[in-house]
Amino acid sequence: MDVVFSFILLGAIIFFGFLASLIFERTHFPDIILLIFLGILIGPLAKVVDPAPLSSFIPFFAALALVIIMFSAGLAFNFYRVVVQLYQTAAFALVAYALTVVAVTGAAIAFGWNALHALFLAFVISDTCPTVANALAGKVRANEDTRVSLSMEALLTSTISAVLALSLLQFMASHTVDFSLTLNAIASSFSIAIVTGAVIGMAWLQGLNRLRGRPLSYLLTLGVVFVMYGAVEAVKGNGAIAALVFGMIIGNAKEVSGLLRWKTAIEPDAVIYRFQEEVAFFVRTFFFVYLGLVFQANVSPATIALSVAIVAGILVVRVIATKFLRQKNQPYILQVAFIPTGLASVVLAFLPMGAGIQIPGLVQVVLCIVILTNIVTAAAIYKHNSTQPKRPAGPERGEQRGREQGGQRETRARRPSIIGIR
Repeated sequence: MDVVFSFILLGAIIFFGFLASLIFERTHFPDIILLIFLGILIGPLAKVVDPAPLSSFIPFFAALALVIIMFSAGLAFNFYRVVVQLYQTAAFALVAYALTVVAVTGAAIAFGWNALHALFLAFVISDTCPTVANALAGKVRANEDTRVSLSMEALLTSTISAVLALSLLQFMASHTVDFSLTLNAIASSFSIAIVTGAVIGMAWLQGLNRLRGRPLSYLLTLGVVFVMYGAVEAVKGNGAIAALVFGMIIGNAKEVSGLLRWKTAIEPDAVIYRFQEEVAFFVRTFFFVYLGLVFQANVSPATIALSVAIVAGILVVRVIATKFLRQKNQPYILQVAFIPTGLASVVLAFLPMGAGIQIPGLVQVVLCIVILTNIVTAAAIYKHNSTQPKRPAGPERGEQRGREQGGQRETRARRPSIIGIR
C-alpha cells in the first residue's frame, strides 16, 4: 500500500468515523459495530489492507488505547455525582456484576476453557462500558436520575473489571503458584500506581494552574500521562491504574484543592476536556477499524455459540438481580438489557498477548460479545423509547438543580460523565 493511498484511506476512515457517530446520534445504532464492519470490509473481505503486518503493533495499540481509556475515565469521575448516586446504584451494580462473572465463567468452562482463562474472560466482558453507556443514556427518554444511574453502574463495574482483569493477568504472568508472593506483587504494583498517580496528579495541578490560558496545556498533560505510565511500568507498577488515579485528581481538581486546603481552588481549562474528546474520537475510530482488520472473518460456530450463550446468561442473571434489587423509577427493560460493552473490553482482551499469555479465541469471543451486547442495548432503548413521550427541548429542571447544588462552574457543568471513547 503506497503512501498516497494510505493518506486517502486514513482521511476516509476519519470521515466514516464522524458519519458513524452521526448515525449513532440519530438512530441509536452503535457506531462501534459500523467501525468494526468497516475494518472487516477493507481487511479480511476486500483485501484492501493486509492485516498481517499490523499484528506486531497490537501490544502498542492496546497499551495506548488503555492509557487513553483510563485517563478519560479518571477525568470523568465526578465525585459529587458518585456521592449522590452511589447508594442508589451500587447494590444492584455489584450483585449483577458478581452474578455475571459467575455465569460467564461457568459458560466458558462448559465450552472447554481453562478455568483461569474463563475467569479472565468474565472480568473483561462482565462490565458495562462507561463511554458507550453514557452516550446511549443520553438517548433514553427518561428522567435524569435514570440516565445518571445507567452511567453510574457502568462507571462502577468498568473500574472493578479493569482492576480485577489487570490483577488476574499479573497473577497469570507471574508463572507461580505461590499465592502469597503473587498477592504481594499485585499489592505492590497497585500501591506504586496509586501513590504515583496521586502525587504526580497533585503536583501537575499546580503546573496547570500556572499554565492557565496558555497553549499546549493538554498536550503537556498527555505527555505527563505517557511518561508516568512508562515510568510506573518500568518499576513493576501498574501504569493503567496510575493513569486512572492521575485523571481522577485532574478531573476533580476543585474538590482536591479544597480537601488539601489550598489557598486558591484550581479548575483545569475546559480545553483539556475538549481536546480529550478529539483524541478519544481518533483513538476510538482507528482502534475499532483496526479490530475489524485483524478480525477473523471465518468465526467458528463454537465462538458464536459461546458468545450467544454468554449474552443470554448475562440477561438471565440481570433479570434475577432486578427481581430482588429493582431500582426506583428505573424502567425494567433498561435495568435488564442495558448491557453495552465497548473499547475497554476489547483492549483488555489484547493485553494477554502483549504479556506472552495465549488465550485461544479470547479476542474473537470478546468482539462477538461487543457486537451482540450493543445490538441488545440498542433494541432495548428503541423498545423503551417507543412507549415514552419525547423529551422536551432544553435542560430539565432537575439537571439545572443538580448543577446548582454541585456548585459547579460552567466548564465543569459541560464535562460529560464519561469522555469520548465509545
